[in-house]
Amino acid sequence: MQMNRGFLAGAGFVLMIGSAGCDWVSQKIGEKVAEKAIESASGGKVDVDAKNGKLVYKDKDETLELDGKKGSYSLKNKKDDSELQVGKTAKLPDGFPSLIKLYPGSKILASYGGTNKGKSTYSLTLSTDAGMDKVTDFYKSLADFEVKQEMNSPVHRMLGLKHSKEKLELNAMIMSKGQQSTIQLSVTDG
Repeated sequence: MQMNRGFLAGAGFVLMIGSAGCDWVSQKIGEKVAEKAIESASGGKVDVDAKNGKLVYKDKDETLELDGKKGSYSLKNKKDDSELQVGKTAKLPDGFPSLIKLYPGSKILASYGGTNKGKSTYSLTLSTDAGMDKVTDFYKSLADFEVKQEMNSPVHRMLGLKHSKEKLELNAMIMSKGQQSTIQLSVTDG
């Protein structure tokens, strides 16, 4: 998708008319104007639902879905069979290895799954109310994973782990502020 000012202006217009409380006719006119502006700027097909704060963009390779009310978006790419999800509706990517466990009680903030040079790759951003040391100990103790690298500082921990039987690598970065932690997991399978 070729993002340019026209696309961004149209997306901004959608959010503006969705929050302005316009009557139904004005809203529908605004949606059509925004759709045409984005389509002419991007070359894709656009569906705008300002009342519900949604925008869907599709071209031959990609689908972008924005949901302003849920505060989330997803981007699917057919070329590399990838999907990026961000926000309240983010979930584990399809094919995410079951051998890699998520920290108990953590919430998914963002996820990615795709293929790069024949290998499946995944990335997750999680949040938890647990401190950095507890989260680090959890990932160090994953069954059949060996710690190959470790780096510690007062504000973050980094782990490089490799599965002893599968071609599975996990890199974990844990960053904390008090008892709140953000966990970034990067996985290569294959």
